Amino acid sequence: MRQALAFYAQQPTRYPEAIGWLKIYLGRALLGRNRLSEAEKSELDAYETIKQTLGEQSPLQKQAATTLIEIYEKEGKHDSAEN
Repeated sequence: MRQALAFYAQQPTRYPEAIGWLKIYLGRALLGRNRLSEAEKSELDAYETIKQTLGEQSPLQKQAATTLIEIYEKEGKHDSAEN
């Protein structure tokens, strides 16, 4: 997934949705492996990338936020999960 992200990142304006999905999937994969710090970083990056390229109302941004909540709950950061 990281190789695919590197490829798409070379032309971010052509593939914003693909980049968003790849970052979300990478975060979910890292979450599944209990690599919470890396998963959080990936999802925050996905969230911001999607916000900047597709807008705040994008369903992808909601997906990234949902994954972030899962990560925060698993880390015991309940205050972050509620925000």
